[in-house]
Amino acid sequence: MKPYGETSSSRWFWVRELEGAPHPDTEAYVWSDLVVNQTETPRCTDEESRYYVRITPPVLGLGQGALAPGGGYRYLVTLNNMGADRDVTITCYDTVSPNGFYTFTMHTDASGYASAGDQCFSGDYGQHWVTADEGLVTSNTVTW
Repeated sequence: MKPYGETSSSRWFWVRELEGAPHPDTEAYVWSDLVVNQTETPRCTDEESRYYVRITPPVLGLGQGALAPGGGYRYLVTLNNMGADRDVTITCYDTVSPNGFYTFTMHTDASGYASAGDQCFSGDYGQHWVTADEGLVTSNTVTW
């Protein structure tokens, strides 16, 4: 996947913020073209690749939940691979409120999973989505 066309880099880096950073232990992919002062390294061979773990990226999912009071629907939010036993800040958005309209915290279990269907809701028609950790991860879009 090349975010800005064929001339952009297809490399992504997996990063984790260290203690003292704004979001310690937050993990995410960063597109390599956004990273300055990169250290050049040789390409990995197939033999070298066998020794490295493949990391499963975090997944933030959104589904249409239960009917909400007064109309509309609850947001059914799921987190996978978000890091074990940690708080994750979720912000809810819809077409009418593209800057977000509600923020809450979810706590992951030992496998990095959490779900919630009782936090935000929207009666507005159009697209709906959520982000985690101040936009580091964005969910799929649901329309109702």
